[in-house]
Amino acid sequence: MRQHKFNQIFSFFTAISFVLCTGVIIWIVIGHNAKEMTFAIVPFIFVMMERIKEKVSLLNIVLLTIVMHIMLAGGHVQMIFYAAMAVGILLLCELIYYIAKKQNWLSVLKLIGVFVIATLLAALMSADRYFSVLEYTPHSTRGAAPITARVGGSSDKEAVSKLTKEDYDYATMWSNSPDELIDMFVPSYHGFGKVNYKGILTNNQETQLMTY
Repeated sequence: MRQHKFNQIFSFFTAISFVLCTGVIIWIVIGHNAKEMTFAIVPFIFVMMERIKEKVSLLNIVLLTIVMHIMLAGGHVQMIFYAAMAVGILLLCELIYYIAKKQNWLSVLKLIGVFVIATLLAALMSADRYFSVLEYTPHSTRGAAPITARVGGSSDKEAVSKLTKEDYDYATMWSNSPDELIDMFVPSYHGFGKVNYKGILTNNQETQLMTY
């Protein structure tokens, strides 16, 4: 917000709102610290992109690369994917806006180029981590094995990909579905954890129910 010339009070309120967002609080409670570490870098990426759009300099490129490296070091691929989607949407909107207003849209293309270079440099610095994950993927229950089927007596090399609804549901069962965005504003809209219940469903016997 300060980058966009808003006053200090408004900027402070925005920062506090971001930190105390319901989804962020839930991450803390359930111990998803890697999500927090990754997502906390997103505002810095936006700031650096604004600075680069104003002036492409070696310092700004280096700072963006460092910021991207810190986010990748967080290690939460899902949140990195969401961050990439957010950046992609921002860049697309910027490009459409500049073209529609007949302004210098080449500056946006320059920004995209710098962002790609910074991302590649940051990825190289974290390559060992992600190549290890890639190598482990075939042995993971969320990896390739659950969605690969063998035909007849075929070998591993002849295995064919067969994605079924059950496989897809399993691979995505721990991801945020679109309707769960409501939880960002209404806590526990989809339930939360285990609660003690005593009523008609359990013949008045107290038991713990998973409400999520």
